[in-house]
Amino acid sequence: VIESAAETQRPFFCYVAFNTPHSPMQTPDEWWDRFRDRELGQRHIDPAKEDMPHTRAALAMCENIDWNMGRLLQTLRDVGAERDTIVVYFSDNGPNGWRWNGGMRGRKGSTDEGGLRSPLLIRWPKAIPAGRVVDTVGGVIDLAPTLLDMVGQAVVAELVPEIVEWAQGPMAELTGGCLEDPRMDLKICDVAALIDDANDGTCDK
Repeated sequence: VIESAAETQRPFFCYVAFNTPHSPMQTPDEWWDRFRDRELGQRHIDPAKEDMPHTRAALAMCENIDWNMGRLLQTLRDVGAERDTIVVYFSDNGPNGWRWNGGMRGRKGSTDEGGLRSPLLIRWPKAIPAGRVVDTVGGVIDLAPTLLDMVGQAVVAELVPEIVEWAQGPMAELTGGCLEDPRMDLKICDVAALIDDANDGTCDK
């Protein structure tokens, strides 16, 4: 996707969903061996709860994710798209086991901060200074409007037809032909309604 987009000089959206660290806690030996006997300096606040093989497998999986993210970023450099590409790295919830969690209580499935709070890193060399920290509380639902605002209307206008094709295709069976967001009173069922300056941002089904 990245290489073909660079060749055509078109904006692109690439969603890479890693399913780790997650059960089954199995990882190739190449990554497991890096943590098999390593002394871990960061432990759960209650070490007695921690299942060390589970923790080591999770860390091995994270090491693999780091390696794959490095491949992705190198591809952006190779095609000359690194500076002007927004890369968002985030997780959906806290850890799936009792392990180091930044000193927070809780894990996946709990309503404690350790179950809900997760990393969100955004990299955009063209516009975001390295090392900048934003303390405002946010969630995954904030990403779409934020990213659309960041890239601007021209890019959105190019991407919207593909989004609508998806909404009217696979999603149509589930939504009755119109993908609706009740929070914004928005229905993705008319391309013109989304990209026409004169439109108020909504469309009728």
